[in-house]
Amino acid sequence: AVGRPRKNKMIMQLKKSGIKYNEHVIKYLMPSIKSSVNRNNNATRLRRRSMGYRRREIIRTERANSIPRKAENSLFEFCVDVINARTNKDLDCMIQVEDLQWIDTPSLSLLMKLVNANIPGCRFLFVSRPLRTGLSREMKKQAKIQSMILSLLEASYCEHIHLQNLDNEEGKQLLLEVLGRKAELESTVSADESLMDSILNRTKGHPTHLILLVEWLLDQKMLVRPLDQAFFSFSPHSPISRDVAISHIPVVLTQSIRYRLDDLPGAARNLLSLAAVGGTSIALQLLTKSWQLYNGGNGKNIQTLIEVLQEHGFIGSLTVEKPERIDYVEFKAEIYHDVIIKSFPARRLKKLQDIVTEASVCIGC
Repeated sequence: AVGRPRKNKMIMQLKKSGIKYNEHVIKYLMPSIKSSVNRNNNATRLRRRSMGYRRREIIRTERANSIPRKAENSLFEFCVDVINARTNKDLDCMIQVEDLQWIDTPSLSLLMKLVNANIPGCRFLFVSRPLRTGLSREMKKQAKIQSMILSLLEASYCEHIHLQNLDNEEGKQLLLEVLGRKAELESTVSADESLMDSILNRTKGHPTHLILLVEWLLDQKMLVRPLDQAFFSFSPHSPISRDVAISHIPVVLTQSIRYRLDDLPGAARNLLSLAAVGGTSIALQLLTKSWQLYNGGNGKNIQTLIEVLQEHGFIGSLTVEKPERIDYVEFKAEIYHDVIIKSFPARRLKKLQDIVTEASVCIGC
């Protein structure tokens, strides 16, 4: 991320190269121009929640997509020249692209240009994650991205890491590795099976969550072992129960989830708040009625908002409870629900609980 002085300097370089400067061009087609400093301050959070801010984002994206081919090529060539100037025989350059699955068309075009330029001493690392939703349009995009990644990886100087949740065996292996490393043990480490199952069930295969939780349990001396053994179990002297201890949410994860919540449009976040008050899963009928009461009788856009929440990975596909055949909205992970509930001031929590209770009475739940 760069601040205003460097941004102005690069604008001057663009003008010298004969490239007409536009804010939307800089923002979407040049790397490291828009500063992300103070991105998490309160004023920025409020702006990013407003629909007006998001409309401006969409307009800028559309403008970036409509740039004439000649101007776009000139800009891309300028980017290649900048990176070329920063690399030489003695100084290598690593370009890391995170969340490749969300890349937009202008950025993809620039990335392809940089890769095909075969800049000496320049390597690329692409990191992608599975899309968090089962929506058909997102699955088509996933297939397109995978095809694109394969074409990028044909170059020997490109590498790709695909991040995904661990399965049960991988999770246990990582858990034991963390125990051994943290306790500085060289012998083979083992642990109580029911304890490992509880931790894996809580973390849902998320490596960072698993590591942070196990390290916290060890720091709090809740996971113990006999002096002459490498077998870990939950401490019988712990001041809190095992279930309460394992439900702990590491501070780093709380901050990460809250940051993702700030990315949601205001209406989608309000709907998610109502869903959280109803539990880790809530009947769609109850959520719909609660949403209507929250908005003074207007709840027509709920399906659109549910899709937004699915796309952001907070809730999964609707589940059906048999034999009643009732549709349920369910959180993708219990930790999302817990972070949202704990973030409510007491007054707001009481207001949302009253709305859900009233909705429940109205529909006879």
